[in-house]
Amino acid sequence: MKVTFPLHVIAGMVCISVLISLFHATLILVAEPGDDVTLWYQHEQTTPTYISWFKHTDSSVPVYISCQYFRNNSASSHCSFVNQSKRTVMSVNSQYTSLTITAVNPTDSGLYYCGIRRGSQISFSNYQILITLRCLLHADGSVYWSDSCSHQCSSFHAEEEKTTQ
Repeated sequence: MKVTFPLHVIAGMVCISVLISLFHATLILVAEPGDDVTLWYQHEQTTPTYISWFKHTDSSVPVYISCQYFRNNSASSHCSFVNQSKRTVMSVNSQYTSLTITAVNPTDSGLYYCGIRRGSQISFSNYQILITLRCLLHADGSVYWSDSCSHQCSSFHAEEEKTTQ
């Protein structure tokens, strides 16, 4: 299953929430292990600059997930200082940037946000995306979805693959 999360469509609704609460809005995306997830960020960029996606978890500082140097009239190039995963694909144009994570797994859970370098500073998106995974678990002969994916869930999928082969 492919999950696409069009942030530019929801941004108007999120803006109201941000103005009332004076906090950054957090959008929650729930995916299942193995899904492809696409995050979108709308911007207006006409000058060359670095555009980056970051991930933050409660057990780490924010880390670069992907980065591209944007140039309006030529192809964007990946930043040499970011070690990008083979499961992430970033696309950039003058109006949007997207980050696709293929075959999500529990290690992909976290808070994601976009940053655009403006001079010597990075301007961050005024909303964040929290990716959480749901896992299919068996308990006492019943099957149910869990909102908490853990190592147990990964083990379950490994066992499920063995039984289907």
